[in-house]
Formats: sequence, structure tokens, C-alpha cells
Amino acid sequence: MEAKNSRSPTVNQFATIMEDNQQVAFMILQGYKVIPWRDTDDPQHILFEIVCSPEEADAEMAKYFSNVTVGITDYINCLKSVKSQMYAMKKNIKKN
Repeated sequence: MEAKNSRSPTVNQFATIMEDNQQVAFMILQGYKVIPWRDTDDPQHILFEIVCSPEEADAEMAKYFSNVTVGITDYINCLKSVKSQMYAMKKNIKKN
């Protein structure tokens, strides 16, 4: 999922941007590096840079939507980590 007009100057131009925390958790579980960042137009909107090509992201999302079997405990831990990162970034915005 590409975020238009909200590219951070630090974001890899060949990376894939995702917003859905459940999909991001799946990508982490699949071994991809994930970097959270704030949307430049709306600082409360947290996006995730997935370090992979769009083709790799499409292949992984095909697995996600076909309900490939993953360890539920591992998935839940990844999802908690993603949400924790989001809340921490939003909390830092409120303090500033």
C-alpha cells in the first residue's frame, strides 16, 4: 500500500509502505525489516516502511490473504510489538 505525498526523506525509495498493523506483523513474522515513521501530512498517522520490493510484498500478502499457517503466539507477539511502536510514536507527538 503506497502512501502518496507523504514520503519521509529517510524512507528507502524501493521499500513498500504499509498502514495495516496486522499485515505489518505478518511481514515481521516472515523475516522482513520494518521501520515505523510518521506521515509528513498527518503526524498522528503512523506508517511502516517494509524493506522489500513491491513484488515480494505482493507475494507475502497473497500468503496473508490465503490464510497461510503461522504460529499464533509468534504472530500475536509481533502484533503487540507493532502496536507498541505505534503508541510510543504517538505518545512522543503529544509530548512535543
